[in-house]
Amino acid sequence: MPYIVRWLCLSSIIGVCIGSASAGFLQSLDWVTSYRENHLWLITMLPFGGLAIGLLYYYLGKDIEPGNNAIFPAFASAIIADLVTKLWNTHHTHYHINLVPDISVLHIIYAIIAGISFGICAASFSKIIHFTNSIFKSKITFPPLRPLVGGIIIALAVWAIGTTKYIGVGIPTIVASFDQQLPPYDFAVKMAFTVITLAAGFKGGEVTSLFFIGAALGNALSYFIPLPTGLLAGMGFVAVFAGATNTPLACMVMAMELFGSECGVYIAIACVVAYLFSGHNSIYGKQLVGEPKHSRFTNYQGKKINEL
Repeated sequence: MPYIVRWLCLSSIIGVCIGSASAGFLQSLDWVTSYRENHLWLITMLPFGGLAIGLLYYYLGKDIEPGNNAIFPAFASAIIADLVTKLWNTHHTHYHINLVPDISVLHIIYAIIAGISFGICAASFSKIIHFTNSIFKSKITFPPLRPLVGGIIIALAVWAIGTTKYIGVGIPTIVASFDQQLPPYDFAVKMAFTVITLAAGFKGGEVTSLFFIGAALGNALSYFIPLPTGLLAGMGFVAVFAGATNTPLACMVMAMELFGSECGVYIAIACVVAYLFSGHNSIYGKQLVGEPKHSRFTNYQGKKINEL
């Protein structure tokens, strides 16, 4: 009981602070994105921003970089932060799935096929990002220089393709994936940009990027899988994240909140299948294997992902 009371008090304080900060952050995103789009020369400053981030983490942020596994404090703080954010009259983006077909054996098979695709995408993302990160570490020994180089690569890539569609939050593309056909390569290009960004040492941004990748992949699958585009986008939105972070239950709950309960069966199938087919991979190397996904890997239990 003292433990719960102590952490409830601390979580309340943290939740109020984080909720207020999140409200300010969300409200500033549109302004920042609009300002960048009207001043594209700012992208040339990305390498210097990367260097600044690298220096800050190298000298001041080593202890916070791995994150933590404090479930109860994080859960309580998240609820309080959400309430405080709403008190500031700030809300997340709303997504809508226009059509959810009746459950049938054939539709379940389609959902499983989609879930397998999402799981493979999640595993690929995790493996590629860790591999790319190892390349940066082996080639650039001084950590603050890695985001500098990464910033140069991203800036040159944006200039080469002539669009800022694949950098930043990408909310317009995510929203569009629910009701219109997107180029089938959108998810792959966004994945490439995200991998370089994170592997080079930039911090944060993997969550919304995975939502983008998943929704765009779901949209692309609608070319081949006869399920509604919006439903596949919603399934991918949460399932790729579930596979890349090993959090199927959390993603199911999140989907119910974002899309409603009507799509629950399809979402659950996609998340569970993606989780199973993503293997023992995660974008978070410090994550512990609580229960192996197959009996052949019982020796993985209790180990960190980056120790496997």
